[in-house]
Amino acid sequence: MKTISAQELKNLKENESPFLVDVRTGPERLEGRLEDHLWISMDEIMDRAGEIPKDQPVYVYCRSGNRSGQVVAHLATQGFENLINVAGGIIEYEQVGGIIVRGSLEDSE
Repeated sequence: MKTISAQELKNLKENESPFLVDVRTGPERLEGRLEDHLWISMDEIMDRAGEIPKDQPVYVYCRSGNRSGQVVAHLATQGFENLINVAGGIIEYEQVGGIIVRGSLEDSE
């Protein structure tokens, strides 16, 4: 499984606009989220996998990196070869100084 550290993602976001997928639940998103992401809750991932591009790197994150790793591994069995798990998730991303968006969820939809 391809993995990127939270620090590496922070560095990447400083120079590029990577495609991000948040697989956390709705209530977890109230704690904060990354800018410019696609939200597909883990329990909807198979029904909505068609929304995830296969022609570019896609960085998948959750709270700590566990569920996103499960999603990446499972989607790899469905032919996705471009998914990258964000180790440490949004918790570690914030700890390394990454920008977290807080506020109403309507602001990000």
